[in-house]
Amino acid sequence: MINKKKSIVTMIIMGIVILISSVAYMIFGPPESIKLGEGELSDAEVAIHIIDVGQGDAAFIENGDHDILIDAGPGDSAEKLLEYLDGLGVYEIDYAFFSHPHEDHIGGADDVISHYKVNNVIMPDYYEETACYRRLMQGIDYEGAELVYAAAGDKFTIDDITVEIFSPGPRYKPDNANAISFIMKVSYGEIDAMFTGDAETGNEDFALRNYGDALDCEILKVGHHGSSTSTSEDFLYAVSPEVAVISVGEDNSYGHPHIETLSLLNSYMDNIYRTDRHGDIVFGMTKDKYWIVE
Repeated sequence: MINKKKSIVTMIIMGIVILISSVAYMIFGPPESIKLGEGELSDAEVAIHIIDVGQGDAAFIENGDHDILIDAGPGDSAEKLLEYLDGLGVYEIDYAFFSHPHEDHIGGADDVISHYKVNNVIMPDYYEETACYRRLMQGIDYEGAELVYAAAGDKFTIDDITVEIFSPGPRYKPDNANAISFIMKVSYGEIDAMFTGDAETGNEDFALRNYGDALDCEILKVGHHGSSTSTSEDFLYAVSPEVAVISVGEDNSYGHPHIETLSLLNSYMDNIYRTDRHGDIVFGMTKDKYWIVE
């Protein structure tokens, strides 16, 4: 009984410490970043752009002649997304990965497909009876993009970049689109970045059981905008990121990112970035180092 009481007291103290650190983060932002490498965007061989599209996800990977898009944000941010990509000089996207068919991830997808030449679209095999899903599928058909339904175990080689899908499992048919969301690792040389869409803890558990050590990454795009339905402690421990990025809208109605997720992230690392606080977040990469572009 005495040991049990001590354990409860210890847990309460740890909880208070984590809560205080989370509140400090929310008020003051992240601590001074560790050095993640040195260089400007012009020094990068590959660049990852986490684009501020409000309450949604959109990331763009500059990779020479074979650029990659991961999600396209909500429809009301499509103009911002297109302006950002135009500013990079984009005219063709070789691979567009859409993590799952929710509006905050594919709302701008039909605009992207009609505005640029998109060669390949990679999605989970899941039908969603929504206007944005219908527009996306019509755009793919009209523009002639190659559509591939992917699942765990699939791997794509795009020049010197590899993209591995760790979830959802093949033949998995949930009744919740978040549960079909990709967990995918983008690798260039020794540098790995994990993109998790709105994957929930069930997806994470599947990835842990089936891929284990392969989940280790330097950069984590935190799942579901920092919701407590994602980013379990076991998953975070396996990924063991040096930097976490939360794509989230300012003062959103969901309360994202949730205090539980911030507390967990703060207990593991100092380098946490949020699009609602920091805007667009850009990583430069070579095959053996990466850095955040100021």
